[in-house]
Amino acid sequence: MIQPKSKPSIQERCREKALDAWGDVEEAIDNWPKKFDMYKWLNQLGYSPMVVKYMSGLNENTIYEIKNEEGCEQLAEGYNWLKTPKQKQNYLDFHMKIEADIQEWLKNNKIVRKKRIQTPAQKVKKLNYLQSGEGLTSIDPVEIIRAKKLFTYNVKSRKLRCYSSYGLNVKGTSITSCDKVEEKTLTDIKLLDRLIKGGNIIANGFMDELRTKSKTPENNLVNKNCILVKVVK
Repeated sequence: MIQPKSKPSIQERCREKALDAWGDVEEAIDNWPKKFDMYKWLNQLGYSPMVVKYMSGLNENTIYEIKNEEGCEQLAEGYNWLKTPKQKQNYLDFHMKIEADIQEWLKNNKIVRKKRIQTPAQKVKKLNYLQSGEGLTSIDPVEIIRAKKLFTYNVKSRKLRCYSSYGLNVKGTSITSCDKVEEKTLTDIKLLDRLIKGGNIIANGFMDELRTKSKTPENNLVNKNCILVKVVK
């Protein structure tokens, strides 16, 4: 039974594409000292950096041979058509410029990976909160994303916290993009009924109704003792 040919990988296809295009560079080398702008040629070629990177180092062996730092007689004889030291240096510079242009082009045409856009559900996936307790039930954490206010209540510390913003966000277990975070002690949970059932006007003035001392918390973490009470959109 004849085995089907395996499909070449993306890397193999890119390398093959680069080698095919390199034929034009070899022709330019054969036409030296006719001028050739490698950088301009790469721009005109229009290939992606993924392909061009396989051209890097393709003339490295030629550069090594021209330099002939070990004084090999065979290499010296192979390049004896370069009659003068200046001519030899110019030919070496030509090859080194090709390699330098490749590196410069790759540097200036880096692949910019698009940031993966997370859905609200993905953003709040790691948020650690209390789903229900003390007669309270948390809202869906997805509602936090882009909300103008979020109220949380810590059933253990008896602290009500209000996060304010033009658009709240969540990162891990923290509430982010906050313009202001205020925290007050609230021992009478029944007072939260007014906040939960009331509209935005009540919510916006609720923290001012509490007579306990206001403070700014040290962090914006939500933990396993926190009920997500309400958001204002």
